[in-house]
Amino acid sequence: MRPSADLKGTKNETSAFEFQNIGLKNGGCPLGTVPILRIQLEDILRAGSLIKFGKNHDNDLPHHYAVAGLGNKGFRQHIYGASVVLNLWNPKLRRPGQFSLAQIWVSAGNNFIEAGWHVSPKLYNDEHTHLFVLWTSDGYTHFCYNVICPGFIQMSKNIAPGSILNPVSTYNGAQHEIYLSIVKDATNGDWVVRVGEDQGDEVVIGFWPKHLFNYLIERATTLQWGGEIHGPTPLPEMGSGHFPQEGFGKASYISKIRVMNQLRQENFRNVTLKEITSQYIDVPNCYKSSMGQSEERGTYMLFGGPGGDCLRTPGQTSSKKIKHHFLLNSSFNSH
Repeated sequence: MRPSADLKGTKNETSAFEFQNIGLKNGGCPLGTVPILRIQLEDILRAGSLIKFGKNHDNDLPHHYAVAGLGNKGFRQHIYGASVVLNLWNPKLRRPGQFSLAQIWVSAGNNFIEAGWHVSPKLYNDEHTHLFVLWTSDGYTHFCYNVICPGFIQMSKNIAPGSILNPVSTYNGAQHEIYLSIVKDATNGDWVVRVGEDQGDEVVIGFWPKHLFNYLIERATTLQWGGEIHGPTPLPEMGSGHFPQEGFGKASYISKIRVMNQLRQENFRNVTLKEITSQYIDVPNCYKSSMGQSEERGTYMLFGGPGGDCLRTPGQTSSKKIKHHFLLNSSFNSH
């Protein structure tokens, strides 16, 4: 099963790799093969078992968010694709078991697909910034990263889910970013992940077959974007580790937030500030977000924060409850 020929811009993988500076060198893998991240015995031991590796988190530890989105219980959209530019950073982690990420979520019902970057030593045994994808068909009771378990089918011979993203941005210095899109294939209904903005530079990383899902078979109804952290206190950095009021070049951003509302025409449109139905920040002492628009960056979000010992009260809601409240019900609190 492969994405159909209707998908554009899948020819020039080399230029996309050089532009994004991710994947494999020297032309990638031989024809007919794809790169797969090597899983070591110590990777499995860190997770506790092969069953748990890359498939779940410690639900006794909290998740915290700085996100916004389209679509909730009172306002459902027909969404067939989404694209964003993610500013690349390497946030500092402070305790074992933590991760920090920036991503987009595309969902319907309890089906979710994600793409973005994260720092996750438990998954990779390092503190580099990695490209990742994730999917769940049961509201995060079970889920899977990258190609660790059956589900996501890799296509690119140059770029693998789990690849290290380098270089990353520096505070008040050079800024680096990656263009990511998730698009429903108009012919076979699969959900395709791509990198690269221009048609000549787009690369299909891979796809989730539609049969994995029961709600995402026809379309998505919710699009969300932003940052998420997981783990014990003191909390890790999110984004650049700085609050959004410091502005571009210092705070992390997600820009050119676009959505596709028609299946047969691959025509992304800019998300407008008026149609954003939700903005959620559960620990504003730790992390913040700010939405805006400009001609250069389109609709954008500045987000993140330093984390640390910043919680107002101990004993935050467990990750399972927050996932259910925030993602499944889309009952956001505005800040």
